[in-house]
Amino acid sequence: MLWFCILLHPSDKTWRILEDAIAEIHNQNASGLSFEELYRNAYNMVLHKFGDRLYSGVSSALSKQLKVRALAVLMVLGMLIAVQLNRPDCTQPLTEMHRPGCCCGTLSTVISAEQVATSNIHGISVLW
Repeated sequence: MLWFCILLHPSDKTWRILEDAIAEIHNQNASGLSFEELYRNAYNMVLHKFGDRLYSGVSSALSKQLKVRALAVLMVLGMLIAVQLNRPDCTQPLTEMHRPGCCCGTLSTVISAEQVATSNIHGISVLW
């Protein structure tokens, strides 16, 4: 039986710590994080000539988080449009929905600021 031992470079371990922290911050679960430790890890990566890896990693992690959030927003908006189009009292075409007095209203008036803040629109909850 062969055993393989994979040795990770210290920068790999440091980057995983930072990547996990970025995800926790985006999930609004940063209470258990030590920002001093995170700063020290990022500083050490730069100090040991891994600044390019830090930069590309942060860029990649943020892009991934933003794509996930953008997809969630698009899904909610798609569901809202489907709900609006399936309303029996809505007889106006979608292009006419922006006009005042339309029975359907506009999407901006259908979604209140409180619903956006709490991410609960027409009973559809989204984890921000």
